[in-house]
Amino acid sequence: MSAMGRLREIGRRVRRELEVYRLVLKDPRTPWMAKALLALALGYMLMPFDLVPDFIPVVGYLDDAIIIPALVFLALRFVPKEVVQDCRARAEAACAQQAHEKEDGLMSETAGKPRSVKRDLAIIVGIVLLLGVPSLFTRDLWAPDEPRYMEVAREMAVDGDCLVPHLNGDIYPEKPPLFFWMAGGFYKLGMGTNGGRVVTILAMIGVCLLTYAIARKGGLGQGALTAASVVLSMVFFIHYAKRGVIDPLLTFLIAGAVVAGYFALQPTAARRQLLWVACYACMGLGVLAKGPVGFAVPALILLLYAVLNRKQVRAGGPLHIAGVLVFAAVVLAWLVPALIHGGAEYSRIILLKQSAGRLVDSYSHPGPFYYYILRAPALLMPWTPVLVLAVLAGIRAWRQDREALPLLAMIWLLLPIVFFSAISCKRSNYIVPIIPAAGLLCGWYFTSSVRREGRFMRVETWLLRGVAAVLALLILAGAVALFVIKARPSLLPVDDPRDVQATNEVLAWLTPAHVAGALILLAMSLGFVLASLLASFENARRRLVMLMAGCVLLSLCFDLTVTPAFDAVKSGRQICEAALKHTGPSADIRMFKSDFSGTYNLYTGKTRMPILADEQALREAIEKPGVVVIASETGLKGVLKPDEIKQYCLYKEGVGHRTMFLLGRARAEKRASPDSNEGPPAPAAPAGTTPEQ
Repeated sequence: MSAMGRLREIGRRVRRELEVYRLVLKDPRTPWMAKALLALALGYMLMPFDLVPDFIPVVGYLDDAIIIPALVFLALRFVPKEVVQDCRARAEAACAQQAHEKEDGLMSETAGKPRSVKRDLAIIVGIVLLLGVPSLFTRDLWAPDEPRYMEVAREMAVDGDCLVPHLNGDIYPEKPPLFFWMAGGFYKLGMGTNGGRVVTILAMIGVCLLTYAIARKGGLGQGALTAASVVLSMVFFIHYAKRGVIDPLLTFLIAGAVVAGYFALQPTAARRQLLWVACYACMGLGVLAKGPVGFAVPALILLLYAVLNRKQVRAGGPLHIAGVLVFAAVVLAWLVPALIHGGAEYSRIILLKQSAGRLVDSYSHPGPFYYYILRAPALLMPWTPVLVLAVLAGIRAWRQDREALPLLAMIWLLLPIVFFSAISCKRSNYIVPIIPAAGLLCGWYFTSSVRREGRFMRVETWLLRGVAAVLALLILAGAVALFVIKARPSLLPVDDPRDVQATNEVLAWLTPAHVAGALILLAMSLGFVLASLLASFENARRRLVMLMAGCVLLSLCFDLTVTPAFDAVKSGRQICEAALKHTGPSADIRMFKSDFSGTYNLYTGKTRMPILADEQALREAIEKPGVVVIASETGLKGVLKPDEIKQYCLYKEGVGHRTMFLLGRARAEKRASPDSNEGPPAPAAPAGTTPEQ
């Protein structure tokens, strides 16, 4: 037996002995003297002070090692032997029953006490809030997507035009309006620029609850919480639970359609018509969230599942007519008035360019066919190895027993990857809808009988140990890097002036208190990951819980320490506040050659900022008192000479990958140097607020 095995055996024996003493203490046949001595032993163990102080090396613990066993031994001398033997037999039987019910580390709901659904739901909701809420207060919206979508929602809320989205006062035909309606509604309710991220958090809660629901109703029992836990600890989920973009909402609607359709296809389904109506309604709302993909993906998943499992499903027949009518009503209720209101150009873009154009010949984000094959494994970590085994186990279960749930999960996982691989436009966020499928497949795998056959468990354990070891090394490397960066910043290989400025801003935020907090959270995360690494082959439940806890704590560490440090580099709030300071009450702010994804509209509170298209317009604007122009370093190349940029520069800041300039005539005699951030406004407002328009 290995050293770890011996330690685990010792731990089991100690727990069994403690259970014996507990039963002896509660047994009515135990004399009062024995109970008093056992209580005295327990009290001495918990007492905050000892006869010999613990801080004395070695000797400080001798009293505990002598007095407590002596009291226990003396107490047992007063207890009749038959009582001790009976309690020991009961303790051993209880331990054996518990080991039998674990079913390789995952408690079976039918073997033991049923889990509380309310407790499971509270755990799920609490972890999602822990993942998503901190970033609402520790960072602004980061370009390009977050500020763009929130600005569109803000303009919709401010101007009252709910049919056709607008950005910087112009029609924005890139996306349908559902996300903007919801984000704008939360903006009006006082959430400010956090409105989009609130929509994301609610959508991700819905995704986890739907994963839990289909797993529980599908017969997984305890595997339902396992499925939700896998979703919660996935890199993909943790990343997008913090971002105010459309894809989490689309994922929730696709999951709703798939779950409703799956239950409607069951031969014994109750309220089949209502389920199909809910399925088509979710697909209609998916179209309002992100176009035809909201219908195509869930429809293809359900169609392929029904075809492969045709002997065990009821297709629904005429019930689809009512569903199609609901789908058409949901989509056309917005589409027809929007096309009339938006005009011919809006109709052409929303119907052709944003659908057929992206499918065949994308004008943005083109990628090779293997794009997702390279990225999906990293995004699905730390459960990628388990998913590979789960797919193999699912194929075996389908061939042997025709199990329906793993078949649906595999189709749901793989079909979107194939679908989006065939499209010319490729981005990682397009495959966010596979997140619930990955959790469902892992939840089924951990509770399946196939897992206990062959070498699945042993291979799974070694693969997850490898993942935990890599994660532990990354945490250690991050802790060392954080300490070295703060202690010896001169070691950083930074030469570019833009990188130097960004590095100085990050280091200014990383105070010793912040670094200490980050190191504490990293140490806690490392502890859970190491516990997962050292978990036994049989105890899969402990390994899963420890790994999930490590991932959640690592996310919290980033949100509270690392993310705020980079917010000054990624956010455009500071340059907007500088612009408002230099323009005064008139707030005449203009942009050069670009709308910059709505970032500067959002943080200046202006729904319309003129865009200067050429050099002449730029020169005329920066010569006017009270007028400032926001321009990028790239846009100014070949337009203004370096000396002219220095002459008119009021403020300079790195925003994401761009170096941004605020150009104009200074209102005060003192002008900020273009190589410094001297003269910015008062400290930035809290994240989630905007200046008054």
